[in-house]
Amino acid sequence: MTHVLLDSRKRSLAVCVALGLPFMSFGCTALDDDYYPELIEATAEPPPADGSTRAEPGSTPLEPSTPELGTTAEPVDVSAPAAPAASAEGEGSSELSDDADLATPSEAEEPGVVALLPEALEPATPTTPDVSATPIITENTPDGEAGPRAPETPVAIDVLDAQGGECSNGFGEFGAPERVFIEGLDAEVRAPSITSDGLLLYFSATVGSVVSIYEAARASTASAVFGSVEPVSELETAGRDGTPFVSLDGQRIYFYSNRQDAADLDLWLAAREPETGRFAAPLVLSELNTRAYELLPWLTPDELMITFVSTRPTRAGSSDIWYATRTSRDVPFGAPALAASLNSDGDEGRAALSADGLNAFFSSDREGSLDLFAASRAERDLPFSTPVAIERLNSASTDHDVALSADGREIFFASTRDGVSAIWRALRSCA
Repeated sequence: MTHVLLDSRKRSLAVCVALGLPFMSFGCTALDDDYYPELIEATAEPPPADGSTRAEPGSTPLEPSTPELGTTAEPVDVSAPAAPAASAEGEGSSELSDDADLATPSEAEEPGVVALLPEALEPATPTTPDVSATPIITENTPDGEAGPRAPETPVAIDVLDAQGGECSNGFGEFGAPERVFIEGLDAEVRAPSITSDGLLLYFSATVGSVVSIYEAARASTASAVFGSVEPVSELETAGRDGTPFVSLDGQRIYFYSNRQDAADLDLWLAAREPETGRFAAPLVLSELNTRAYELLPWLTPDELMITFVSTRPTRAGSSDIWYATRTSRDVPFGAPALAASLNSDGDEGRAALSADGLNAFFSSDREGSLDLFAASRAERDLPFSTPVAIERLNSASTDHDVALSADGREIFFASTRDGVSAIWRALRSCA
């Protein structure tokens, strides 16, 4: 059994694993060498620079206000094709049924309980976004000048339709997972994210006490071997920069960093410079961040909805899945809300949705150790079904940090089943 000791920041097992922290360090303590073989002394955490105090567990929740957990629908077979979403009636109305989880709340509802991919937010037709457009964020914090790198050609987004594109009858089950080998890198890795062509992988790697973002390439999606590995040097700091999510065209990257406050982890965004192909100085997504941790971002293909994990105090677990939406990439996200039907009393990790928003894949320790779970729904304005463990992918060790390919046929995740944190993948065929 794993005994997790949480400090005043409510640092959970799921978050410590995602961060790549050796336990008993940086405020994380877990007494289980199945997760990490080495245990080092805890380090003291510096106080906030502004002199403010951090919320203690059980204290008044940080903004936004904490909702009650929602109810869940009956289980739906996640391998079967989902029914097409019903068209919205009464366009412009904010009124929802009592069961809706993750839809835009009406004025009478408690803020923070809404449904992922609300019916009012229609899925965008896959196109190649304007790579010169950068979302308007409230603050820009340069972190040094970036040197030249050969420009990269944007990859056109090619997402299968809501029923799986060429898989008109949906997908079958995932096959047996295999380890992804990253040639030339001797480090523990986690938090994978893949570009739309399936050839460029972004991930976090821990070298000593530094967590950085790396990229690696493969010649074919049939291969589990990635080479040409290199750090994304223009985003590096001496601290922690990790859990990346790269947009499908490869032009924007969302990630966590403690560059603004060594004791805090916040969500940031960087966009490529058209002239050099390198990422420009990142912008902090301040509308999503709190004095707690925010990390493990994932976005819809149009980047109008983000899911992420936060340790802000709630009546759910120590780390929960939150989400927020916006009407354009050129505006900030709205107030975040809990993804009520996916969270539990335990800890949840990154949530990735299928392109149609009808299937969710995420990690949770609700049954003991961190494992991968799936949930589904027949329509986007309904709650997700009761999550079910993906037994074919899970192991006796930790399995977390899920990512889906653009076509939904390849799943990546991090696992310690080989004794170290590594990235694994599995494929599924058409039903």
